[in-house]
Amino acid sequence: MSQPTIRKTDWEGLFEDPQTGFISLIVQARTPAALRKSTALVIKSIYTHGDTPPEIKGFADELEHMLPDNLPASALPKIITAITTVLREIKEDRIHQEEEYAAIDGFDDLDDDDDSKPKKKRWWNRGKKKKNKKPKKNKKTANKRVGKSNKKKGRKPIIFFIFMGIILLLGLSGGGVYYYFFTDREPDLNEDTLTLIDQMTEAAKGTGPDHHIFGWALTVVNRAGLTGVTADGIPAEACASAAWYFVNRGNILINDKMPGKVSPTLLRRFCEEMGDRAKLTWLSKQAPASD
Repeated sequence: MSQPTIRKTDWEGLFEDPQTGFISLIVQARTPAALRKSTALVIKSIYTHGDTPPEIKGFADELEHMLPDNLPASALPKIITAITTVLREIKEDRIHQEEEYAAIDGFDDLDDDDDSKPKKKRWWNRGKKKKNKKPKKNKKTANKRVGKSNKKKGRKPIIFFIFMGIILLLGLSGGGVYYYFFTDREPDLNEDTLTLIDQMTEAAKGTGPDHHIFGWALTVVNRAGLTGVTADGIPAEACASAAWYFVNRGNILINDKMPGKVSPTLLRRFCEEMGDRAKLTWLSKQAPASD
């Protein structure tokens, strides 16, 4: 029986073909709307079985907010570079995965022509006959034939690829990217913002000052059976940092709006809607409304 032809995906052509490749589709985008549409199409084409990693899905979801229609034209090339960086890393990851699969499952003992030896069941014959107990494959030997190791040396997790893209996309430092993704970690807060947080916490308990560190009013509020505090006129950056601190300690409203999704990027956008100053309301989970 002749061995079947092992079909490999031409990942290089799929991504890099100048006419039909994924990269070409992204590079040709001339507007934020076109770039959003192209990126969504590419991601859907790569992950055809609903196996999109959460990092990639989150990246795609955030693009809608990162690419508003009023984006300055000068920013578009930078964002295209970021997205193509992510796609090229995904391409390399797919190539690496295919090589590992071939090394472990596809080519063991293919060079053994001694008919006197019992043959192991080839991967293309699996499931055709009732399986009997068979010896384990020598994966180590198979890997040596193609110069691979069982350990995935040099293989970076998908989250690394997204880090690199976001660094370019948002112009963040490494710490900023860490802050963007690991949303269960508290960001670094400067001294003025820490003072604001302390003042709002004390005001919610009824023992705080009437004005916060930035000179505007602190007002105790009662909503939905919860006691909270509103800080008017705080700088947008302090608003975003304080909101991020309070978001897991109750409910927050920014400029009288409750964010539907929560991420540092979205909170910052809410805080900047009214210009340089913002209003932040925190409704504490622990401080019940007084009668």
